[in-house]
Amino acid sequence: MNEPSFNDYLPLLNAKGYMAYSFDTQDFSGKMAEPIVKEYVSGKEVGNLIDFDISISLGKKLIVGFSPSENDSTANYIFQFAGGAFNASLMLHPIFNPSEPTIPIYSYESRPFNSPHQ
Repeated sequence: MNEPSFNDYLPLLNAKGYMAYSFDTQDFSGKMAEPIVKEYVSGKEVGNLIDFDISISLGKKLIVGFSPSENDSTANYIFQFAGGAFNASLMLHPIFNPSEPTIPIYSYESRPFNSPHQ
């Protein structure tokens, strides 16, 4: 048996709802950015979930992370950047199995993305 590396733990963390996306922002170092979290329902954008104005100073790397909360109807996110970090919670929307219409299910997926400005 070998000593497990950090990469060996990634599938376990992802299966439990921990996701991290790392972006190389060194070309934008020293620039200000406004983070957004968009919500989509049935493939259509329904809005920005950050309900406050914030600008962040970019450095060499930006990390966007998601983690489960203590209940199944919210998820946590964090933006970590050169000058610090901020985090907040997202309210999740339930779905219902037609055979058990009174029991809510919270089934979300995190998907990688590319900047539309590349």
